[in-house]
Amino acid sequence: MADDTTGNMSQVSNIPIPEKFDGGNGPKQGDLWPKWIRRFERYRIASGLNNKSDAEQVSTLLYAMGECADDILKTLQIVEDKASFEEVKSALENHFSDRRNVLVERARFNRRVQHPGEPVDTLIPDLYKIAADCEYGTLKNELIRDRIIVGVVDDLLSDRLQSKPKLTLQEAVQIARQAEERKHNRDVVRGDATKSSDVYYVRNGAQTKGRYHKQNPRCQESKGPHTPCT
Repeated sequence: MADDTTGNMSQVSNIPIPEKFDGGNGPKQGDLWPKWIRRFERYRIASGLNNKSDAEQVSTLLYAMGECADDILKTLQIVEDKASFEEVKSALENHFSDRRNVLVERARFNRRVQHPGEPVDTLIPDLYKIAADCEYGTLKNELIRDRIIVGVVDDLLSDRLQSKPKLTLQEAVQIARQAEERKHNRDVVRGDATKSSDVYYVRNGAQTKGRYHKQNPRCQESKGPHTPCT
């Protein structure tokens, strides 16, 4: 058992560290930081780093960020070897949050609608992604739900969602996906039914292919495959 555990830990520790935070000193650092720190948090858990000491976690975080980390720490007046991981992370969050225009992010969120031909499974994850930078707090799920209701292309679906006064985000997502799936299935069935006007006839024991033209009375009297009547 000990050998298996050691082997598993060795495999986990070989997970590559995230690429450095290139936006540290750039104009879009406030927008890029949430994405980067989410990736680092996944690495932190998957690699087992979260079970290490605060000193090791802080050191790994700053190393992963790259050269920009030293410059930022100086402005935050943080003593690297005395602060906990959560303290350093929180300070960095506040630092980059000040450089992200929340109003712009919320405007993006409120303008996001489903485009013609776009599946709801593209719209919904994008709403989650934008909302993550909007600082909506406990209202986030409700606002994503509302955005789905007013943002879907299908007016009948929107009306159906609005008719449910206690609609949750999970229910809105499920109903939207089911409605889109049903519409897709209807389109497939109708497409198969009208895709081709070819009719197959069995004549003299062999299957041949021809066209049946109902618009001309003389064609209605014809039997079997033939060239179009004029």
